[in-house]
Amino acid sequence: MKTLALVITLFLSLKFVTCEALDFQSFLILSEHNRTEANKTIYETYLWRTTVTPGNSDAIKWYEKEANAGNPEAQFGLATMFFKGIGQTKNLYQAAQWYKASADQGYSESQFLLGYMYLHGLGVPENKRIACDWLLKAAAQGDANAQFNVATLFYSGEGIPEHFARGLKWYEDAAAQGHIYAQNMLATVYNHGIGTDADKINAYIWWAMADTSSKLKVRDELDELQEAMTTDELQIAQETAAQCYQSKFKQCQPVLLQTASI
Repeated sequence: MKTLALVITLFLSLKFVTCEALDFQSFLILSEHNRTEANKTIYETYLWRTTVTPGNSDAIKWYEKEANAGNPEAQFGLATMFFKGIGQTKNLYQAAQWYKASADQGYSESQFLLGYMYLHGLGVPENKRIACDWLLKAAAQGDANAQFNVATLFYSGEGIPEHFARGLKWYEDAAAQGHIYAQNMLATVYNHGIGTDADKINAYIWWAMADTSSKLKVRDELDELQEAMTTDELQIAQETAAQCYQSKFKQCQPVLLQTASI
């Protein structure tokens, strides 16, 4: 549906905690002797802890050491530092190259972010077809962000043929993992019957799930939908929504299938 907005979200928030200098220095010494676990600790420390000592400039050395050795986690971490400009000048081209190296080894987070970069032409030429290829790889591994974005591409027909059935499937998969934006879009397509039959019960359930987060404001949609529902429809929707939420979105579909024939 051309009217659907193409939304890509990038979750690259970093934790800011401290690390004792003595412990870190010990790992530096061990890493000079090619101790794998020591090197692993170093790049994990730099990825998540931006206030360690010595400063972030040394992080590049240790990330590159592991990344050049072919470690996909380190490649992902190094790419993220280039992408965010952590410890060095921001370099989207280098970020894309290291995400690619990691993605080629099947690292789903890198596959998603490489797809994101191709989608928006960040460090690489914009190419929605290639973007979709990488997003599909990550989506197939269960990455909810990738699933959401693949679904949106299928609905919008951006870079790939429009395919509502496949888009609906990926929205469902992401929604079942608690992805609130997928839950919102799933409710929207059910409410308006976009690529599927209009279904007030399903729309209510998934807007109710999205409403549990403070990030989205869907109360108006819920209230408007509720006014259009019969008493029986509302009761079924509310009972199913409660079970869906309590099961952390894992027991929604069986109930929905049962209510469909009522």
